[in-house]
Amino acid sequence: MKPLLAATLALTLVAPAFPQATVNELQKLFPPGGAFLDSFGRDVAVLGDTAVVGAHGDDGKGSVAVLKRVAGSWTPAGKLSVAGGNPGDSFGWRVELLEDVLYVAATGTDGGATNSGSVYRFDRVGDSFVPAGQLQSPDPGDFGAFGFDMDAAADLLVVGAPDQAEVQVLAGAVYVFRKVGASLVLEQKLTAPVPSLASEFGFAVATDGQRIVVGSVGEDAVANDAGAAFVYAWNGSSWQLEDSLFAADGGDSDYFGAALDIDGDQLVVGAYNHDLPTVGAGAVYVYGLQGGQWSADAKLGTLTGFNNEAFGWSVELDGPRLMIGATGHFSGAGGVFQYHHDGNQWVQVHRWLAADPFAGGGLKPGLGFCLALDGETLFAGAPFAGGAVSNSGAAFVFEATDLALDALPDDVVGGQVLELRTHGGLAGAPMGLALTGVSGLPFFDVLYLGSFDPAGQVSFLPVVPPALVGLELDFLAGGFWNPAELGFSNTVTVTVL
Repeated sequence: MKPLLAATLALTLVAPAFPQATVNELQKLFPPGGAFLDSFGRDVAVLGDTAVVGAHGDDGKGSVAVLKRVAGSWTPAGKLSVAGGNPGDSFGWRVELLEDVLYVAATGTDGGATNSGSVYRFDRVGDSFVPAGQLQSPDPGDFGAFGFDMDAAADLLVVGAPDQAEVQVLAGAVYVFRKVGASLVLEQKLTAPVPSLASEFGFAVATDGQRIVVGSVGEDAVANDAGAAFVYAWNGSSWQLEDSLFAADGGDSDYFGAALDIDGDQLVVGAYNHDLPTVGAGAVYVYGLQGGQWSADAKLGTLTGFNNEAFGWSVELDGPRLMIGATGHFSGAGGVFQYHHDGNQWVQVHRWLAADPFAGGGLKPGLGFCLALDGETLFAGAPFAGGAVSNSGAAFVFEATDLALDALPDDVVGGQVLELRTHGGLAGAPMGLALTGVSGLPFFDVLYLGSFDPAGQVSFLPVVPPALVGLELDFLAGGFWNPAELGFSNTVTVTVL
């Protein structure tokens, strides 16, 4: 077979038609014993071979599914809930997973006030999670939404309560706890520099252990509900306001600050309802720390130009990699976009879509509602997706490689041209494309050796011979995506019809 392939896969280089590869999930996970509107996938977290998925609507009270990766596949390994829980508790609204502890938010519990909210702690003992207490707001208020968002790093836990009344109704507050011995101790309470009506300070929170970022989606400094993000730094004894961030092009109801993440000297802010270039398209703003101040480095947006994409609904930042959820993408099916920083700019390399986005229910699935990244493993929630049970929700697993490969079309007719596109390479750096498998059997043939173009991309157009009809061909790209890192792309499988 090899001489035939080598002789007939004639390659031509062209400019790529699209800026990113489109890839489907490795796995789609459903709630065990799921039911309509369980909201499985409301939040997700992954660390190593353990993942947790929140389903705040399960049985009206909420639950968290524990998953384990065995031989490359994720399988159910347990289910957490609260004994004596009440309808409307929303246990599983948020989840945070560390090496030794799992935090689960339940925004509807009545800890000291009606629907004030709480956070449950589970300590990891071997392969099990053992209940270790319930954390309530130190100053609970009715419908304060303690736990609406939370983030954790090392011994730090940051909890948002955006509907807490602080001077003004719905002004919001954030509570910072630190683990001291076996206990979580309140370290500091944060409020907006100027608490205002319905500013919802604490709608989103993020921390890397040294800084805390707080989103305030109802902040009106730029425009009505344009939003803001406030950065706090640890000075050795307390958290002090370091900077206040606003979108220079913010507009009414942009909700800048609805999604946040921070990693060292970089932070990202989502504004999922931003109206440029189209209504509700959404945007993500990237900031860098320079001389003690945060300055805008980039503004990222969807390239499709459709209304209500909600690009920036969720964000996940890990060094040079940035994942962005767009729950309204593809007519509400949702999608996830991966960018990587090539040393000069953020380049879009992946677009993840569900293989069967509208299967199993009439509601829009909302893929990208939440994101969790660990290494190359990316979990994305779609709390209204269907499956065995209509609209019970799902969690999708993707492979987050930095170098991406795409095929167009997915299935090609023998005798026609197949386009193979690489994305995310380092401009001018060496790269190669290989055939790595045929119909499930290992097979290796280098098809092209060359270099990435100035945009870090290359496109190949082989003519697929009719003699290969009925076979499945696996392709893989390799090359440098930054000066120090040689990487490989996702594997693309194409069926010859």
